[in-house]
Amino acid sequence: MHVAAPLLLAALALTAGCARSDGVAGSDTSDTGPAGLRAVIAALCAARDAALGGDSARARTIFFDDAHDRLHELAEAASDDRRAVARLLEAKQRVEDDLTTATIGSGDDLSEDLADLAVASADAAEVTGEPRPAPCAA
Repeated sequence: MHVAAPLLLAALALTAGCARSDGVAGSDTSDTGPAGLRAVIAALCAARDAALGGDSARARTIFFDDAHDRLHELAEAASDDRRAVARLLEAKQRVEDDLTTATIGSGDDLSEDLADLAVASADAAEVTGEPRPAPCAA
């Protein structure tokens, strides 16, 4: 395990307790495994669900408020596996591109990219030696 991984996980666990008051998925820390990693995946899944429902503004808010910064931390913690980090950052960039274009594509494109990012995040979490977080529900 990368030396920074335990510090990252401790920081993620501490910040996971700072749940948003609007009930966004990912604030529950009762699951097993590192709470912060679960919170990132849960936020990505909540953003995906918002996109599927046609609410790209909510998807954007959830992504940037609840996942974006933690994805950078996860990439740093997984830095021993350059391929996993590359997949994570490329998937994150696709979501950012979807969310910042003047006309956001279909909700299906955004939701698919968010689901792909959740998988890439889970892959990167495994690189840190932590259990793989559960994927988004179908």
